[in-house]
Amino acid sequence: MKRVIAKINQFRQHQYFELLAAVGVLILALAAYFTIFNKSYLVVILNRDDATILVDGKNIEDAKVVDKKHIIRLFPGTHTVRISAPNVVEYAQTISLIRGLYKTVNPVFSVVPDITESATADVQFLTAGPNKNTVLYLGDGGRVLYSHNLKTNKRTPLTRNTLSGIIDIRWSPDFSLALFKKPAGVYLYDFGRYDLLHQEEKFLLSSNNATLPDWDPTIKVNETRDKTAGDTITEQTGVDRRIAYFYKKDSEKSLIFANQLNQNTDRAADLSEFDNPDLTWSRDGRYIAVYGREGLAIIDVFTRIITRASINNNVSGATFSLKGNFLAYISNSNLIVINTETQKITNLNLKTTIEKVLWNSDGDFLTAAIPNAGGSSDKFVKIDVRTGNAINYVYNSTEQIKVSRIVLSADESTIIFQSNNKLFTLFLQPEE
Repeated sequence: MKRVIAKINQFRQHQYFELLAAVGVLILALAAYFTIFNKSYLVVILNRDDATILVDGKNIEDAKVVDKKHIIRLFPGTHTVRISAPNVVEYAQTISLIRGLYKTVNPVFSVVPDITESATADVQFLTAGPNKNTVLYLGDGGRVLYSHNLKTNKRTPLTRNTLSGIIDIRWSPDFSLALFKKPAGVYLYDFGRYDLLHQEEKFLLSSNNATLPDWDPTIKVNETRDKTAGDTITEQTGVDRRIAYFYKKDSEKSLIFANQLNQNTDRAADLSEFDNPDLTWSRDGRYIAVYGREGLAIIDVFTRIITRASINNNVSGATFSLKGNFLAYISNSNLIVINTETQKITNLNLKTTIEKVLWNSDGDFLTAAIPNAGGSSDKFVKIDVRTGNAINYVYNSTEQIKVSRIVLSADESTIIFQSNNKLFTLFLQPEE
């Protein structure tokens, strides 16, 4: 009986080892299948020898190369391919590979654009000009206003070299007048239809009582009026222009509407919660944003209703989208967007100033200059204000770029910017 049991156990052990051997053979067969047969092939066509191929973050150095075709064997499935080379934008693509089949990638590289220097002279207060090919700026040590043609790269003086002490500038919607902020107050400058001999400057408001006004953007001078008629500051009393500014005297703190000569004044709103704020008017004329150390208020020009969007947060700049449905503003150096219809606030978590922020024409995107990762220079981004997603633009430059003001070309393909008191242009090429 014991011999029978021993033989049975011996037989079971033999079967166990045979089973283990069978499982081992199966595992080896499966491994061989996945290693040898379960493969797909990625073919990358490259016409340059200095490119680097990364698949799923790993550098591919052992690809078989046949006539500029880099053949890479991979497992079936989804893979991320990135191809880089000097002075071109990195190419990136997500691909799906099927077992036994070839997938070909033929990357087309975009050249990283160079920044072009357009003016080396002293450039201040850069702004978009009256037509799509010009920008305006103060130059020559703050003595002359220039119009700069971007096509010809030539500038034309708009004034004599007699200006001085300008801290800020706001142009009228038709560019025939400008408001100059100076230490003593605000001055109205009439360009005399750019006749250098018939230009005038008039003191308008004291800095003790008022901040720099903004123009009603919906009101422009009738271009069909008699061009032979007088158009000096004194004679413009009856011309329908309108400005808005913060006014304080004694216990009064008000938003004032007036014409360009500060006549026909209208106290539009009580601003007793503010001490010395700035303001900006929306492009459609409906809203005025008032901002300062006390926060941000949005005033409906038609109903005179005031909405306090931010309280006790230092707001240092604001700009409305073209339709007025969004307002971008800077609070404690952060770029924030508020929907003027729903009052929803979105912090984009980007450090910049309002002079380095512009709305794109579609009204859902901002173009801005922000510090790069190291902070040594600035980069340009396009931000979707609804999602917060940003597209980085790339460029080559031989000098450090520290942007102070930006302007977009009419087709939004080129950014014109002021850096280190110089004028530069850059074709906007997104990072892939």
